[in-house]
Amino acid sequence: MKTVIFSTTADMRQYTSGLDASTPFVNILPSVKSAQRHISNLLTSKIFSLLTDNSLLKEAIANMAMYNYISFDVIEKRTQQKDIYKHELENMKLSYLNYSQGALAELFVDLETIDEWKDSTLYKLRESLLVRDVEEFNNFYPIDNNNYFFTLMSPLQSEVIDTYIRGLDISEHRDNKLLKRSCVLLTLSMALERFDFSVLPHTLRNSGSDGPQRTAFSSEDPSVRRLSKKLFEQGLIMLREVLQDIDDAKKPPASSHVSEASDLNSSSQKFFSVL
Repeated sequence: MKTVIFSTTADMRQYTSGLDASTPFVNILPSVKSAQRHISNLLTSKIFSLLTDNSLLKEAIANMAMYNYISFDVIEKRTQQKDIYKHELENMKLSYLNYSQGALAELFVDLETIDEWKDSTLYKLRESLLVRDVEEFNNFYPIDNNNYFFTLMSPLQSEVIDTYIRGLDISEHRDNKLLKRSCVLLTLSMALERFDFSVLPHTLRNSGSDGPQRTAFSSEDPSVRRLSKKLFEQGLIMLREVLQDIDDAKKPPASSHVSEASDLNSSSQKFFSVL
């Protein structure tokens, strides 16, 4: 990995809250590296290097690092006889998660103005999809208009197309809203099943919750699995109906020609129909 984007605790404190000024930077360094590695791998190191002075990038890394570090910090505080309740820890983690997600969502909007991003494999993959715009995706299922999460799902949407819509030229059906909706539901189902809970946008994290506010931080939570299954079933049923409609539309219309032999009013017939 290249140089870590932060070098001191004081530097990092400019982009996050709750980090004690007395915390040795070496304590939080592993969490910073992990957060930086995740974002760098997604952007590619080339694009990441162009953004090292970007405040949104720093905010995203700082808060993602705090999300990862806070549990270790709590353990350290307990050794100092400083108790933190479980609900306090979960609320802090939720805040860091939301801060990081918000910064990443804004960052990915800014990326649209960078030529190097438009040359990236991930951007080109996204442009080849059925649903290529986060706002359109959000209209079919709310994901907080989160451009980061939408881009993160690009490989999953591509997999849905290859697995369930193969053989169909999607460029000819970009106006088919039901086809797009089914694709969105199937893509989200995969995301809920495969992604870590921490990358899900706020609305999606709560949409499968059994209560008004989800506080469990696991993709293995039963309600997450139930929502994934529900979206998959809805999406698959809808997709089958849409593909059947498309197939039916390709069939030639039934002939309305009446042969002379079957035309009962023809002069060549030995009898005539009577109305």
